[in-house]
Order: sequence, then structure tokens, then C-alpha cells
Amino acid sequence: MVTKEEVEKVVKSVVDEKFIRSIEVDEKGNVTVTLAKDTPDLDNTLIKLHSELGKLEGVGLITVNREREVQDTGENVQLTKELILEKLKEVIDPEIGLDVVNLGLIYDLQIRPDNTVYVKMTMT
Repeated sequence: MVTKEEVEKVVKSVVDEKFIRSIEVDEKGNVTVTLAKDTPDLDNTLIKLHSELGKLEGVGLITVNREREVQDTGENVQLTKELILEKLKEVIDPEIGLDVVNLGLIYDLQIRPDNTVYVKMTMT
């Protein structure tokens, strides 16, 4: 199984240490990395980080999170799966021209108690 030290070494080779908020490795080898919301070139960093972590022996599921800024807008919006799916229908695959929901790319959708949304999906 992969160790936290091995994961930390890879993460620090890809991301400047000042942007790393946390690194966790569970007993099954699942890795969770949380990065600062202001991590530069985030899209490329996520791709490279996932690729490099995937090369480690014994790595299970890789989850890369980004810190989020909590804003109190004064509004009390009730999140529902239907509301979130409607918003995800606005995400269009540029090559196919269809949204990610109707393409069947969304596998799981959960609303957590702190109102964070977990979306499990596949890439196109």
C-alpha cells in the first residue's frame, strides 16, 4: 500500500508547498489532496497531480479538492439534486454539443450536511 510520505513527495513535486492545504491517505490507499483556492494554473495542476499520483504503487481512489470560499449571501437556498442537475445541464461537451447530464456522465450526486456537493462523473 502507498504511504503518506510517498504521496506527499509526489504532491510537493507538482504543487508549491504553500498551496497544499492537506494530504490524506486511508487504509485502502485512497488519496485525498486539498489545494488552496488560489493555486495557479489549477486545471493543468490537477491533471498532472492525478497523473503522477496514479503512477504510485498501491494508490486507490484519487480525490483532489480545492478550498472553497464560504460566502454568506443572506439567501437561504435549499439545494436539491434536481437543482444541481439543472445547473449541470449547462455544462456542454464542446465536441459533442450535449450536456454532461444527458450524455450520462454523472454517476453519483450527493449533497452533504455542510451543503457541499459531491459529483462523481466520468470524463468525455
